[in-house]
Amino acid sequence: MNKPPRFVTKPTIKHAADKLTISCEVEGKPTPSLQWFKGTEVVKESEKIHMFSTRRGLMTVVGLEIRNVTQADGGTYSVKATNVMGEANANINLNFSTKQDQNQKPGVAPTFTSKPTIKQQVGKLLLECNLSAAPEPSITWFKDDARLVASDRFNVIMSQTGSNTYYLALEISNVGAADQAVYKVNARNSFGESNASIKLNFAPGSSDQRNGKAPTFTSKPSIVQGDNSLKLLCQVECLPEPQTQWYFGSALCHPSNRILINRERQGNSDVYNLSLIIQGPQASDGGTYRCNAKNEFGESNANIALNLQGLKGGGGPTFLQKPSVIQRDGNVIIEVICQASNKLQLDWFKGDSVIKSDQKYQIKTVVTGDKYTVTLTILNFRKGDEGIYKVRAKNEHGEGNATIGITLNEMIQLAKTYKPAVTSSPQINFQNGCIVIKQYVVSGEKPTVNIFFNNKPLPRTPKYSTEVAQEDLAHLITFRIKEPSTVADSGPYRMVIKSSKGEASQIIPLNVNELLKKAGAKEKTGAPPKKGDAPAFIQTLANVTIDDGSTATLQAKLKGTPPLTCKWFKQDMEIKGDNKNIFTTFKNNLATLEIKDAMVEDSGLYILRVSNEIGNTQTSANILVKGSARKLQDTLPPGYENEGPKRKPKVTEPSSPTEERDGPYFIKKPQNHTAPEGETINISFEISGEYMPEIRFFNGKREIKPGNKTKFNIDTAAKSGTISILKPRLIDEGKYSIQLITKENTVSDDANFNIFVKGKQIDKNIVRLSLCNQTS
Repeated sequence: MNKPPRFVTKPTIKHAADKLTISCEVEGKPTPSLQWFKGTEVVKESEKIHMFSTRRGLMTVVGLEIRNVTQADGGTYSVKATNVMGEANANINLNFSTKQDQNQKPGVAPTFTSKPTIKQQVGKLLLECNLSAAPEPSITWFKDDARLVASDRFNVIMSQTGSNTYYLALEISNVGAADQAVYKVNARNSFGESNASIKLNFAPGSSDQRNGKAPTFTSKPSIVQGDNSLKLLCQVECLPEPQTQWYFGSALCHPSNRILINRERQGNSDVYNLSLIIQGPQASDGGTYRCNAKNEFGESNANIALNLQGLKGGGGPTFLQKPSVIQRDGNVIIEVICQASNKLQLDWFKGDSVIKSDQKYQIKTVVTGDKYTVTLTILNFRKGDEGIYKVRAKNEHGEGNATIGITLNEMIQLAKTYKPAVTSSPQINFQNGCIVIKQYVVSGEKPTVNIFFNNKPLPRTPKYSTEVAQEDLAHLITFRIKEPSTVADSGPYRMVIKSSKGEASQIIPLNVNELLKKAGAKEKTGAPPKKGDAPAFIQTLANVTIDDGSTATLQAKLKGTPPLTCKWFKQDMEIKGDNKNIFTTFKNNLATLEIKDAMVEDSGLYILRVSNEIGNTQTSANILVKGSARKLQDTLPPGYENEGPKRKPKVTEPSSPTEERDGPYFIKKPQNHTAPEGETINISFEISGEYMPEIRFFNGKREIKPGNKTKFNIDTAAKSGTISILKPRLIDEGKYSIQLITKENTVSDDANFNIFVKGKQIDKNIVRLSLCNQTS
């Protein structure tokens, strides 16, 4: 079976005495052709440069050797693999810098992942390309080295297409001969810059030399019957736009009063809907029809047999998109959307084996009108789950198939785009004089682990040890406590797990006395394990999106040997019964959490952990509470820190009133506030300047708008204001800032401050009595 190129390994660098070698592995059938680039320029063989490829089984080892390496050889190198099924690219940055800024955050210099191409539309022309970079780059377009400014004729487009990937375009309207030129796009961020050029030439025989792909039919053709017509439908994917022709037998079909031929592009994608409509069908119209699609990269055909005797109303299935894959908490989810006017039978396969819903797989179908959204969830993805997955959609008018290959390495790479996720409760045992705590966490890269006890980091002593080992998609964290003390080592432990994408944490309550008693009882009696079933979810939690002031509800259905104990958490904080607007119930094996009169601050990740004497499990979902305001501005006010546990913000010192300012500024900045839980907090400030600016209020990098929770009282004449936070809760504690926004929509000044919320006081006598009971 033919398949498009795929890079099996990322490019790596080996440096010998007088040469440097960049190499990687690629697979594909037929064997792909290879081309190397430095930036956007093609790399050619020379005395300094040597390119090689070696076949190794199904793989091809690709390499580039650079002799007598100098600083000038630094830059971004990429290799492109192409065959009739498609193409793939792999990039690597060659950097000879001798110093690194230790305080600089991880990032990627801009790299163009495809050459600019030209796309013609009605009345305008698009110069398009794709880019990878982190952080987001600034983009500048040039025409023959003259910088272009957005105008009625020139429109600069930039949109994010994925994690650190962007689509760039220059749209030219009312194109004329004067627009012939060399166009260059420059992308720059704090890690570097890159350029890509394309020549726009209207001379006869000129070519934009763009990349492309041959036509491929994405599903089997289908038939839809109207009141007095028949429609033959199929889909083709290619670049550039194909030329299409329909045949009846060997005869070319021409448009007429009875025959209508249409071709329609799906949005900005490379997929086209093709149709042939027969008005007033007759017996003589029965037979074999063929749709031919071709472009400069190749051609393809799709056949369909029209049997008028057996034809009934309705249409066969059509897949509207390729299968998509996401990875969530160690599970892999495949989703595909299919369209059909008649009821479908849907079947999933791994290779040639039928898949059914069980402890390994969850299959779900959501029907909306004539569209079917079909998902397959592979639970706890492991090496043995690699393979080719296929969904087959079938009804009386035809069938279609959608196929995708999944490998563990691809899922690990996908997991690298997410922060670590804790997927299960910890396992705690007493072995060989040590307490052993094991915790699984999903992370695409090996995480770092820090352990806190009573909110203080554990000292580095031989008493404590931590190990991290990869097991497929997950990492197993093993934490050991040697010669534990029943009093000194009992209490809450917090495990903080970090990667380059973020962090997760897990609270682990430990009662050493109870653990030692259980371990001793097992050693003396040799009691067999308890009989029964560990808890398992029949229905897991699902994400919820609601408006501010509405009720949010999460529900999960369970099975397992009773009694089952359910605990709810927001992030890593357990939800207790003293919360006035959050209610939890567990009845008839249905666990429910309700948030009445939910506010934006209630948004976040909620976790349900369930246990019994045999085992434990958990599920999680996000609640998003949308406010009435416009989309939150994703900017971080100056003076804040992005990562790590909560710290005090770096408060910017007030500016001198005598220094020159470009806009309004604070003459009295907000101060830090401490208030009991539930008592209104009033934040006051005064401003100087020619006019009253727009006021923006932030908690961290999230903008807060006036609403039920927050009130703005702005006195324009006095150029002062007060922001009130009503009934603050512990969750409202954190870093805040106020920005002054000028008429030009720029920040002229800002103020940073802390808000601390004091919770309910704990009776020390009760704590003292509790400790006495534990040690008695």
